[in-house]
Amino acid sequence: MPVSTLKNFGGGGGALSSSSFTGDEGGRHEEDFFASILTPLNAGVFIVCWLIPIVAYAWWRRRALKRREEASPLGIFLTELTSGASSGHDRKLMGMFHSAVFRRVERGTIRAMCRCVVARYGTYVSIDEPSLVVHVRGHTTSVVAKVNFIHAQNVTCQAAWVRHEKGITGGGLGAWQIIGFHVLPATDGVFDVLSFVKPEDFVSFGERFVSALFARSPATAVSMMYTTLQEKYQTEQTQAQLAKEVGKVLGACGGLRNKSEVDLTMVDARVVRSGDTEGTKTNGVEMEFAVLGRVRDMKVSLKIVFVELRCTVIRYNLSAQPEPHSSGGGGRPVVVDADEGTQTVL
Repeated sequence: MPVSTLKNFGGGGGALSSSSFTGDEGGRHEEDFFASILTPLNAGVFIVCWLIPIVAYAWWRRRALKRREEASPLGIFLTELTSGASSGHDRKLMGMFHSAVFRRVERGTIRAMCRCVVARYGTYVSIDEPSLVVHVRGHTTSVVAKVNFIHAQNVTCQAAWVRHEKGITGGGLGAWQIIGFHVLPATDGVFDVLSFVKPEDFVSFGERFVSALFARSPATAVSMMYTTLQEKYQTEQTQAQLAKEVGKVLGACGGLRNKSEVDLTMVDARVVRSGDTEGTKTNGVEMEFAVLGRVRDMKVSLKIVFVELRCTVIRYNLSAQPEPHSSGGGGRPVVVDADEGTQTVL
């Protein structure tokens, strides 16, 4: 019976052999097995192939937005820079600069640069974002970019700023202040910034120099002088001699009328130019101030020139005016000093 049962088990379907595992039915089992593995793999590869560009675009987009945010002060600054600069009407623009800038460059020079850019390129329009190069180091950010103006495109502009609690707020970066900027002229020429100089923009510089000249120590006045004059008064002895000469004039005038400060008034200010048939060239600014004394007043005349856009006094003259109540117009003025170095205009 067991044998018969075994035959019946093996019969009807043929003898049990290896074909039972390698035939069509076995192949279908293998296909189903590999399909069960490859189907999720194919789906994963498909998803990855789509995710890679999506993630890459998201990263690029995030980086572009971050770069735009980091460079946003440049657009804000250029907008204000080209909106027009004149004394008394550019408080916002001047507020964008760090105080260290004004130790190197006068406000009047910055105004002349603004006028020059507007005359050459017009007002600011936009920044070419693909050209942005941003470098951040600590609290300092520097940017180079191609900028579009109304009358010129792809102008290379550079700027740097620092985060500062008293700075301008804008661009999502908190408060910041400009520490330097540069607008490159086109290849067909250079910027003649000095041709846009206005004498009234440098009155404050002249007032500071005159006040410093009457100080107990003339060191500050010497620091505002042209190089050749600085060399003349570079020692304590020579500066003491200058203070002594100024004291002689003060003595002849009975001292300052206001002992707490120098009471002065600008009498004249004008731009000095020279030129020929090919054009004119700005040589500097000449100024004259009246300083009130107790017995008689004093006159201070000076000439300012620009060395790498920095203001320096190349010539000054201090004299005592005739007594105001004298009948014959008084005696000759008492001249203290009148020095002039080799003039260099850049």
